[in-house]
Amino acid sequence: MDVGITVCGGDPQVLRDHSMANSLVTFNRFWFSADPTKNLQGEPNQPAELAQFMSNTCLPGQFP
Repeated sequence: MDVGITVCGGDPQVLRDHSMANSLVTFNRFWFSADPTKNLQGEPNQPAELAQFMSNTCLPGQFP
């Protein structure tokens, strides 16, 4: 029930309609993966991996 309201709307409480559930969790997992004091589960350093991917994939003057 809550997922339907969050995604599709239809609740009298306007702030619940069409909200982006748990986006802070994804944000924190991405940025905290670069901090060894907060990355206690040994996740890969996601900002570094993204930077490496972008530097190898998106070369100046080239279009995908």
